[in-house]
Amino acid sequence: MNRRLMRVLISLAAIVIVAFAVPLGIVVKSGYETEEVLRLQRIATQASRDVAVPILTASDSPDVLAVAGVLIGVYDLDGRLIAGEGPRSGDGSVRAALGNALAESVSGEQIVVAVPVAVNEQVGASVRVQASRNRVNRLVWRAWGMMAGLASF
Repeated sequence: MNRRLMRVLISLAAIVIVAFAVPLGIVVKSGYETEEVLRLQRIATQASRDVAVPILTASDSPDVLAVAGVLIGVYDLDGRLIAGEGPRSGDGSVRAALGNALAESVSGEQIVVAVPVAVNEQVGASVRVQASRNRVNRLVWRAWGMMAGLASF
């Protein structure tokens, strides 16, 4: 009788831990993804300020901010890459930014953010910033590991 009761209590405790851990794990993952999108938005905004003056003065090619692990590209009004790194022609994020909207996309293994570049109070270009989800995945796995370690006590 005591063994059966012990098994039931241990099973119940495991179910309760999993019932709380799974939603918490999902929230942790979402939080890290949101944090990465915000980081990329800050980088894109800084880059858009840096390239606005060369675009305004029609210089050859604007210098693009360099950030480790991040691809930064500047796109003209036709969606063509004119400086930096990224796809040769702009994707949906670039088109949205050229339409004066902040665009973000978290899909597959990439996180992409695009912002418009203001030139004479109008959209004159777009900055697209792309990073791999590897950084986010490492943080999520580390947090999940810590949660699993704490749950085992």
